[in-house]
Amino acid sequence: MRAYRIVNVFTVDGDLFSGNPLCVFEDARGMSDSVMQALARQMNLSETTFVLPSERGDAQVRIFTPSFEMPFAGHPTLGTASVVAAGRDRVVLDLKAGLVPVTRTGDAWTLRAALPPETRPVAATRGELASMLGLPDGAVSDEPAWTVRFFFTSHGSLREDPATGSACANLGGWHIAQRRAPMSATLRQGDAVGRPSKLELRVDADDGIYVTGSVIELGRGTMNLA
Repeated sequence: MRAYRIVNVFTVDGDLFSGNPLCVFEDARGMSDSVMQALARQMNLSETTFVLPSERGDAQVRIFTPSFEMPFAGHPTLGTASVVAAGRDRVVLDLKAGLVPVTRTGDAWTLRAALPPETRPVAATRGELASMLGLPDGAVSDEPAWTVRFFFTSHGSLREDPATGSACANLGGWHIAQRRAPMSATLRQGDAVGRPSKLELRVDADDGIYVTGSVIELGRGTMNLA
């Protein structure tokens, strides 16, 4: 039997059904890559994480979508930290992307991005960006919008993510590239898909990028893999 938890990350004002859901398998020792991938497909959430021992941090964490493994993702990092911490206020997670420190204040968890993300120019006008999002022309300005949406493809269809911590970190990288740091902002995401989410972004004077979100545990269970 393998224990797992369901947590919601980037929740809003204690709403149990806000934020982005995550499944965390608490002890993945002995699981093969194919079993992890199959379990992620079975849970059918945007990501499922698997906790393993680590010699470099408090835990090694592997992150799987239903289709492939990812080196880093924001909401799985925060949600898994809330499980690994077991009451502590700081943990270091050993991800494929590197070591990521995560700290807790109340029910809010904060990660520091390992490296400032690279940015690249976007070959689209503001009007074209607004059209892609179904917004009126002029709704997208030179300043980043604090109501955000993130789309991705899955099995040939277009889906919208309720909350995307890695994209939030990328927005911090954009501010660094534009020499607009230090800065801080609150981002709202997920309203269009009925999963309102709140993400906090901070970039300090030393170009450190921090992403914060509240985590609520929704349930626990076990999976019989015998």
